[in-house]
Amino acid sequence: MLNIDIGRYSSILKEIERNEASIFLIKKNGQSFDSNLNYLNKSSNSEYNTFYTDYKFYPILEPYSPFCSLIKNFTNTKKDLDYLMNELSVYPAHKELFKSFIFNGKANRIEEILPFDYAYEKSRFFTEFLNFFNYYGKKKTLLITLENINYAPISTINWLKWLFTSSSNNNFKIILTLNDYHYYNENFQSNFDDLIQLLELDGLLLEFSNKILINKTQSSDNNYINLNNSDNLFNGDNYYNFFALEEALNFYKINYDLIKENNSKHTLEELYLTLLKLGNTYCLLENYDESLKYYELLSNVSLENGNDYFRLIAIQKLSMINILKKKFSLAETLSKQSYTLSKKLNNEELIFNSYSLIFWINEFAKYRTNLNKFNFANEFIYLAKKYKRKNMLAYFLTHSYYEIEYSGPEDKKISYSNEGRRLALELDNQNCILSSYLKTALVYAVRGFYNISITYYKKVEVLLLEMKDYFRLAQTYNGIGYYYLTNEDYITANSYYDLALLNLRYNWNFDEICMTIFNKGFNFLLSNQYTKANDCFNICLSILNVLKVDRLRLTTLTRLYGIVGLNNFYLGNYYKAYSFLSNMKTQCKDATIKFFKDDDDEFFLSNFLQGLLLKTENKLIEAKSFFEKADYYLGLLEGSLKCLLPKFNYEYYSLLTELGNFNEANKYKEYGIRYCRENNFNYYLSILEGNDPNPIQIPHDPSSMNWVVEAAKQQASLNELNSKVDEINFLNLFQENLSSLDDLDKVLSSSMSLIESRFALDYSFMLLHENSTIDLIYSSSNDDNINNKLPKLISLLSDYKQGFVYPNHSTSLTNKLKSFINKIELLINSNIHSFIFIPILKDNKLKASYLCLTKSSGEMINNEITLNNEFLRLINLTTKQLFETIRRIEGQQKLLQSAYTDMLTGICNRQGFYNRLSNLLDYNPNDSNTVTLFYIDLDNFKYYNDSFGHKIGDQVLIWFAEILNSVTPKHNSPIRYGGDEFLLLLQDYPNEEILSVANNIYNSLEKYIGFSDRISKILMKDITIPNEKLLSCSIGIITMNITSCTTMSDLIESADHAMYEAKKRGKHQFIVANNI
Repeated sequence: MLNIDIGRYSSILKEIERNEASIFLIKKNGQSFDSNLNYLNKSSNSEYNTFYTDYKFYPILEPYSPFCSLIKNFTNTKKDLDYLMNELSVYPAHKELFKSFIFNGKANRIEEILPFDYAYEKSRFFTEFLNFFNYYGKKKTLLITLENINYAPISTINWLKWLFTSSSNNNFKIILTLNDYHYYNENFQSNFDDLIQLLELDGLLLEFSNKILINKTQSSDNNYINLNNSDNLFNGDNYYNFFALEEALNFYKINYDLIKENNSKHTLEELYLTLLKLGNTYCLLENYDESLKYYELLSNVSLENGNDYFRLIAIQKLSMINILKKKFSLAETLSKQSYTLSKKLNNEELIFNSYSLIFWINEFAKYRTNLNKFNFANEFIYLAKKYKRKNMLAYFLTHSYYEIEYSGPEDKKISYSNEGRRLALELDNQNCILSSYLKTALVYAVRGFYNISITYYKKVEVLLLEMKDYFRLAQTYNGIGYYYLTNEDYITANSYYDLALLNLRYNWNFDEICMTIFNKGFNFLLSNQYTKANDCFNICLSILNVLKVDRLRLTTLTRLYGIVGLNNFYLGNYYKAYSFLSNMKTQCKDATIKFFKDDDDEFFLSNFLQGLLLKTENKLIEAKSFFEKADYYLGLLEGSLKCLLPKFNYEYYSLLTELGNFNEANKYKEYGIRYCRENNFNYYLSILEGNDPNPIQIPHDPSSMNWVVEAAKQQASLNELNSKVDEINFLNLFQENLSSLDDLDKVLSSSMSLIESRFALDYSFMLLHENSTIDLIYSSSNDDNINNKLPKLISLLSDYKQGFVYPNHSTSLTNKLKSFINKIELLINSNIHSFIFIPILKDNKLKASYLCLTKSSGEMINNEITLNNEFLRLINLTTKQLFETIRRIEGQQKLLQSAYTDMLTGICNRQGFYNRLSNLLDYNPNDSNTVTLFYIDLDNFKYYNDSFGHKIGDQVLIWFAEILNSVTPKHNSPIRYGGDEFLLLLQDYPNEEILSVANNIYNSLEKYIGFSDRISKILMKDITIPNEKLLSCSIGIITMNITSCTTMSDLIESADHAMYEAKKRGKHQFIVANNI
């Protein structure tokens, strides 16, 4: 630490000038000397370009404050900034970011930040600030003073730390000052401390030896960016787009807390956006669990409110998170659901997002998914161009195989690759540039253009070493090893495979690990070191078995079994060779049906191995027929298996010699010799010419690969654990849903939506079976024809007492099941891919059933989810829990119905009325909603009780309740309030309809003439009721706005008062309280 006298300002500059460092920290031992330092800046104009900021006076809404304001200060126009950004090679995606923020205060991005680009883009962005400052300091050193640095935003602190560790020879100096070491935001105190320690350890902390008190003055001529927006989402977006995620997160969290505290002041869309942005931020921070939490909240809230757009956005984000977590099966399920929903919404941008997800799943999971019909390339390219998704298009064109795969220099599809490389270079996206080179190298190698391939691999190696991208470096070493393998340089090839494994040891990717070990084993096989090859193949097979992988990048299990079987043959393990051959046959298609180019490899290997095995059994004629087939398929090969041609020709030559076909034998021998000479295969040339080749000794230590199997076991345990955690989370969410709702329809729809989302179902149905009738209580289909006919079809499955999945080897295809499948396929107008049926029994009687299915897809994307026994287990558990919940809610509803029902008349009682009215008042929507109450008191009811007895009196109350039911509008029930008092509660009824209801009551009473005929029948005698004693009623009516009706008693008292007014006026009439 250097002590400096504050009275000698020049000592500061001298200390800075003699030091090559770019950052200096001044510890102020007085309250302030801000104006003195500002003066120092201004007085040095002849030697420095200066910029000054005091964080105590200027707001820190600017990300990396004040660096963008500094750029604005030295740049006059947008045109000047454009020129400068081109001059400094600013990353193309960042040009609009800088320009929009510096001149408009809003950081705009044309394309969303991809998680795969975040680290690289942030590094480029940090470098761009560095380049700007060096440019401004070219002629005169740029002197930047940041006063009270402990009040600076954390993004600025992070950039300063990066600057300290990345560069020292710059055209600018940054002076930081502080009075104490307490950072204004305690959450980031440790980050701040790191910067202080770095500067102190390097001797860049300067401390003044005397204390001086100077009046604080605020003086700065800087041209700051205008940022007075108090919108948390707006400010959060600025920080997010500038890669300042900690501060973005803070703004988004504040907004979310405000929404939770006062939901009425915020729109649903603001809630959707806040949840989305929180999920996005945590995703880039690689806190995937927190990200999942907010995306799932978004999914649930949008589902509850019927917003399909944001629900689909949530599903797409959840799919991406699962890609990043390498949970490819769940990611695949969600991506298919996303594709289906986006097609329903007919939203092209969301369809494009679905395609992008499927691309990423294929790219990262390779062959571990069911997304095997990757044939949307043309539409993807069209949509990418339409919606200006250049970056995503660059990834697609530089990474994809399948439809945009090309064979070599003359293949017309090479235009895709060229376009991808051009886009990658235009965007300066190093990931895409590297992938373009890797893809080109790999495709040329696979197709036999080895010299072109190695050129690209060498380019990639240099770039990857600079970037320290060890995974892709391993891929590159794999490719270089392949090049040397095809050139018969087996020792060099092995050394590159070892390098690949070394890089993969700390970057586990078992697809690439398996491919490396497989290539290493194949290299040993070609060099006739079969025991060493066996070591490699056994490890490779162990990994596949532990991780339950059924395919590797660029190869199949059948191809692998063929090569391993071939190696076992040369080891003399004929039984194992037959075993692997048998495994090949179970997976290999009929030779007349070919779907992939890989089939040529598989057919060559299976026929070659079969021929060799028959030859050892002295079945030479049969062996020859298999060699002939193998020879045919060998002629079609282009990749690494072509290297087996010399070995094959030697074996074929030996077989034909034993058969006495010497001319034909010599033909194959000569062809093999010619091939070896053309390709410089000296080792196999010696063998074919009958000479003993120099033995190839490749270093090999089997124990060096032991870590691979242990790592695979750890990964398998982790996969299983993650799968269990996912299952537990799903079941917890399902249970929470069941326990949090009491409305039957909501429970059904939300529970079914959870199941449908989890398993990507095309159709889902639940039915109740009661007293030989089957009622459909839930359907995911809006097709009335399906819903009307399904209950009858389900009866075909009524004999099943246990749930089952179809197709399944344990499910026998009975006539009834066949009939059901045929009829349901006709009904849904599609072939069934798979379905699950769950019978729900109580006391061994069928009480309910659940049916779900996935259909065969005719879409561009293979949307065929295969339901399996694991799905059956979970669906069986959840649907039975749902049924029990349905029964519980029905029981509660019956109890409530009983509590709210008048036992005599069967209509709503007083308690039920209070409950209904309370719900109306609590809802409190808006001033336009009205409620109307009829308060009805029977006239002359005492006469009936006194004259005919209470039994007849009770009957009169029942008959009058029937009249009220008959005249009451739908969804509005009458109420027996007590004794002979009744109520009618109507919501949002116009005046003319209200009066019509009242008149209908009186018309009905007059029609029944006081119920005299009915009473006569009961008493079995004629009766006469005087006209003045006929049953009638007095009604008081009140209509009020719900919001102005503060209590229930307000409404009831007003109607009651109107009813008594009607009584006073002579009964048999109604009074509207509003008109009294």
